[in-house]
Amino acid sequence: MAEEKLRLHHIEIEGFRGVNRALRLDFGDRGSLICAPNGQGKTSVLGAIEWCLFGELAYQMKENTTNDEVVNMHHPTGESVVRLTLRRESEEFVIERTRRVGRRETTLRVTTTQGEVVEGSDADSFLFRLLGLTFDDFYRASFLHQESVRGLLVDEPRVRNEALDRLFGLDKLRDILASIQIRPVTEAIDDIRGKQTRVYDKLSGASQQLEVQRHRHLQEALAVGLSERNLTLDAGRALAREALQGISDFSARNGMAAPEISDPETVDELERVARRVKDAIRESRLNAANQSTVSAASGRLVDVEAMQGTLQGAATVAALAAAAVERHIQASGSDEELRQRKAELASKREEVRRAIGAQEMTTRLLGDAMSLVREDPGMKSCPVCNQEVVASTLFDLLETRMSGVQRTEHERLIFDLERATNGLDSLGRVEKERSSLREASARAQSEYERIVQDAQRTLPGLPVGSEASDFLQAEVNAARIELEQIKAAYLNREQELDAVDQAVDRLRALQKVVKDDEDSAGLEAKVSAQSQDGEENVLSEELNRLASLQESLEAIARAVQGVARIRAHEAIDSSRATTAEYYRLLCNHPYFDRLRIDAQEKMLAGIAKNSYVIRVFSSSDGKATLASSRLSTAQMNCVALSIYLGLSSVLTHNLGFVILDDPSQNLDTSHKASLAGVLSGLLSGLQVIVSTQDLELEGFLKERFGKDQVTTYRLAWTAKEGTSASAA
Repeated sequence: MAEEKLRLHHIEIEGFRGVNRALRLDFGDRGSLICAPNGQGKTSVLGAIEWCLFGELAYQMKENTTNDEVVNMHHPTGESVVRLTLRRESEEFVIERTRRVGRRETTLRVTTTQGEVVEGSDADSFLFRLLGLTFDDFYRASFLHQESVRGLLVDEPRVRNEALDRLFGLDKLRDILASIQIRPVTEAIDDIRGKQTRVYDKLSGASQQLEVQRHRHLQEALAVGLSERNLTLDAGRALAREALQGISDFSARNGMAAPEISDPETVDELERVARRVKDAIRESRLNAANQSTVSAASGRLVDVEAMQGTLQGAATVAALAAAAVERHIQASGSDEELRQRKAELASKREEVRRAIGAQEMTTRLLGDAMSLVREDPGMKSCPVCNQEVVASTLFDLLETRMSGVQRTEHERLIFDLERATNGLDSLGRVEKERSSLREASARAQSEYERIVQDAQRTLPGLPVGSEASDFLQAEVNAARIELEQIKAAYLNREQELDAVDQAVDRLRALQKVVKDDEDSAGLEAKVSAQSQDGEENVLSEELNRLASLQESLEAIARAVQGVARIRAHEAIDSSRATTAEYYRLLCNHPYFDRLRIDAQEKMLAGIAKNSYVIRVFSSSDGKATLASSRLSTAQMNCVALSIYLGLSSVLTHNLGFVILDDPSQNLDTSHKASLAGVLSGLLSGLQVIVSTQDLELEGFLKERFGKDQVTTYRLAWTAKEGTSASAA
């Protein structure tokens, strides 16, 4: 079972950016929505998470060396305090970072579950190990800032390349490449060579240039593993045959036609073979990519896992609803017992009503008798039975009976009537509750049966009942195995092509040196043996120094770009399937339903840099085009979201949450609905934090997220009080 990752439990903020007074937000276990118009503090709340974890804010310009702008200007003590609590199963970590106005450094303290407190540089090291990623990787794996994707919405390729480098975590390498200034050195070398042309005769200058060039080419040859004594035409022919055999074997194993390339005979033909094999490698990679079923296998896995989750959820809801009915019966009695109690109470109420009627008749008789005696105070005999009576005594007797026993009996009967009536009302409410619970149970069971029927249309062999879960798990396992096998086959093809590619690189490096030797031999007979004067020596020394500097700069640039190229390809390849699937779900383009990103090298000012090509494809007829030429701004925003979500799902780290800051920029209603659906799909495995000022997106998110373990806050802001939050 995979290890539980860290999730956000709650955050306490005071005096940080737009937050002045103390503010606490408790995050839902599955997700949280932070809703407010622009300028109410959403960015401050998300920035507090970033700053507490890393002590930096990636997209805030510093006003001064102390970075005082992170402290709210109205805070009475001039101090920012952010306390963030992370949880992982039974573990809890409290991270507290503070900064006072005028101080450059922050104070960091981490408290563990056992109460151990780690501070200072030890806290930084502890936090790095705990999180499992760097500050730069945080923006690739967990925090999609609105600034991260804006470059993809611009038509200029340079801006888009920089935006993709940021998403792939390569912006620091791009900055290093930008700082390497080869062009001034190249221009200085060209200037010196111009002077040498005026000092040397044409043949001597050419010979010198060839020597410098050969030295550079020799270093390149040595760098790819060749030895100087084997830099011959025969060795080049052998390397050419190795490359030709490699591409031929690859084509045969993968059912493709082998390229028709003849063996080289001359030095110039070595370059021809290298170029043709390079073209064949590129074509093979494109064919392998077009034939790849990674996306289909990944889509099937996602569909089966979604089906499994939906079915399990419906079964759980149906079981809980049935259990609620059973608990109600156990607590309140069976239907027959309820009917019996109801009949008893109704009979009792009718009996009491009759007794009250009889008592009221007696009361009227007593009142009539009292009125008769009151009208005839000298009465000597009873007008009914003619017995002798004393009027005053009879009146007192009647009055005593009227106000005493009769009243007590009446009050008792009224109490019994109310108790019977209340009992009947209570039984009525119990019956309504049971009816409601049974209706809910029937709906849940009906929904479960509907979902099973839908699933059986996709998986005809799906059994009904308890065996369905095992069947779906077996389908999930089979889909995962299929996906891994396809990925392994794809990786094996790439490794085979890389081996051929390396053989071609060695061939080209050898050809350059052999070509230099051939050119030098042709010039040697024409170069006079004249000695060089002082000026020539100075120019030669300066040229050698600059050439050495140029080689060093080019070597550094190649090394940096080599790392950037590898990391770009790794990021693209590792997330290719998931990125394509998210594009399909988010963009939902009616024609271009597939996405592919490729990294190429492009020379800019003498330095190779990553240049990215984003293409969209149509599955219906196989047509492809550049995404920027066909997709709208909203659809390009979906591309950026797809890349981020694809990367966040494959990068290795210890964080179990993702944060998205205003992700609905430029999206229309349908794309917002798709985005809400995709994000709701992440809730089963990730804690999703979304901030938005978009009321339409907020509605979609609330509908798809539900209320179970999801919290929603609405922010408000005033100049003095700062940001406040209320549950929405």
